Amino acid sequence: MVINMTRVVHVIIVALVFLLALGPSLARSASIKSGETIKGIQAEGACAIVGMSAEQSQLTALQRARAAAIEQAAGVSVTSGTLVTNYIVAVDFIKTYARGFIIREKVT
Repeated sequence: MVINMTRVVHVIIVALVFLLALGPSLARSASIKSGETIKGIQAEGACAIVGMSAEQSQLTALQRARAAAIEQAAGVSVTSGTLVTNYIVAVDFIKTYARGFIIREKVT
């Protein structure tokens, strides 16, 4: 019985540490759900109407504007790698990544 009791205490301690670590992220998600504006960002997107309909061009421009807004608000992560063969650069890899949510938008 003593072994089981110590195991229960260990599980409770681990659970408390886990909940304390999640506290700030849970509070942040609660503030988003309450309708609080995180950042007010304005962005533009454009697309030429070449080889597509006006509606497709408008959707592409909206996607570009949304991507630009997320990049402004959250920033962009850039990673790169280089493949060298016989002391000569064979390939450079560059990856950019932005992540975020648009809660409300106004298209003008």
